[in-house]
Amino acid sequence: MLPLEKFKQSGIKIALFYETDGRMGNDFSDFSLIASDITYMAANYFGYPSYLYFEGKPVVAIYLTRVVGRNGTLEQVTGLMRDAARSAGVGEIYLIGDHVFRSPPKMGRNAFSNLLKQIRLLDAVTNYDVKGSSNAAGLYATQSEVEIRLNVTLSKYSI
Repeated sequence: MLPLEKFKQSGIKIALFYETDGRMGNDFSDFSLIASDITYMAANYFGYPSYLYFEGKPVVAIYLTRVVGRNGTLEQVTGLMRDAARSAGVGEIYLIGDHVFRSPPKMGRNAFSNLLKQIRLLDAVTNYDVKGSSNAAGLYATQSEVEIRLNVTLSKYSI
């Protein structure tokens, strides 16, 4: 799609989504493909005008960074990705991590501090599975909570 003239004219931008569980194995411990994957992305995708850049950097979304973080290897993985991009002549890349899911840990606890350290390794974070989080009972992002907050907002602003 990226080289098609009609697509270029559409103004739509595309970023790649890095499937960690497919590329790093089921246990997220095989890092042997990361550098070559980023090098391939740089050579085959980042140069197109329709590839998404943010702050002058090509964007790559990374699946399940929260799992990689729990394994204690997120710094290594993001480091390999950033080094590979620099080696490929791209410079810096903008990494979006799938790092938010369900409820956050309580402030002041070790889990909260660890989460902040992990998030700082990324340029942005997302809750890739919003539906999974919103259907989990007892959590802050349940469907009923979304509806309650929406109704309060609508009534507050008379929408």
